[in-house]
Amino acid sequence: MAEQFVEFYYKAFDSDRSSLAALYGHDSMLTFEASPSQGVSNILQKIQVRAPPSHPPQISHPAHRTPTHNLAVPRAIPHHEADYYYVNVQDLPFKQVQHQVATLDAQPSDERGGILVVVSGALLVEEERRPMSYAQTFQLKPRDGSYYVFNDVFRLVYPAA
Repeated sequence: MAEQFVEFYYKAFDSDRSSLAALYGHDSMLTFEASPSQGVSNILQKIQVRAPPSHPPQISHPAHRTPTHNLAVPRAIPHHEADYYYVNVQDLPFKQVQHQVATLDAQPSDERGGILVVVSGALLVEEERRPMSYAQTFQLKPRDGSYYVFNDVFRLVYPAA
């Protein structure tokens, strides 16, 4: 069950995020990089493609970033600088995303048939050549003979300093 869910979820996320609406409920919660959203409409707003900003994205050096609200995006920068600069998540359109699952662990989570799913892997955004590592945890709960995402927690995994 967990493998089928993960395959469907990432295929839908990478191609048509609006189709993910059926996987969430009014009580579902997504936490994306420490930014929570509850309910189907708020979750879809969070994960939908955003229009490009009317002003250039704010780019900051790693030492000056707020890790809970920023996304690591590799940039061509001088070798004496750090490998990563950080761009505010709200400034990225995320038109093209590709998830590559590396690990998937699942276990029963309650007596009513819930399933805890933990995924790690690599994320390719737009035309970037260097993938970013991520971890995502899903709490699936039974609903009408199937499952829905009750909790969804997504984190990018930054290289150790």
